[in-house]
Amino acid sequence: MPEAKRAPSTPLFTPMLQKLTSNFCQLSPRVIKNELADIDENLIRNELHFILADNSLKRRKEIYLELYPETSRGGDRKSENIKSRDTALDINKQSFVKDTAQKTGLSERTVETSVQRANNLSDKTQDIILNSEIGKNN
Repeated sequence: MPEAKRAPSTPLFTPMLQKLTSNFCQLSPRVIKNELADIDENLIRNELHFILADNSLKRRKEIYLELYPETSRGGDRKSENIKSRDTALDINKQSFVKDTAQKTGLSERTVETSVQRANNLSDKTQDIILNSEIGKNN
């Protein structure tokens, strides 16, 4: 059986890739926080179909846990990345559910069930619900 060919190693691109990655990481928190603010604004307006709100809450959770991994249940509290981070402002950071409930005016249970629903419903099911009369404000 012939041996599979491997892609040649490209060490020349490694420093460039590291520089691009570090630049992305420097921009990333600002861009991510802007997206978080946009999601909060959309959720507060209460004009979203519940499927869209669920997906927005799901995305908000992804962003929140990326910004504050230590708030996750069983979250990263001991790695070198967390130890080296300036966490002076994050010491009293709330869980995703509590923070979202405070900022959007939703109950904690609503936040939990919305994220769970977004995780459990397939894209096809979500499309069917969006295109039906279910959950539309009349």
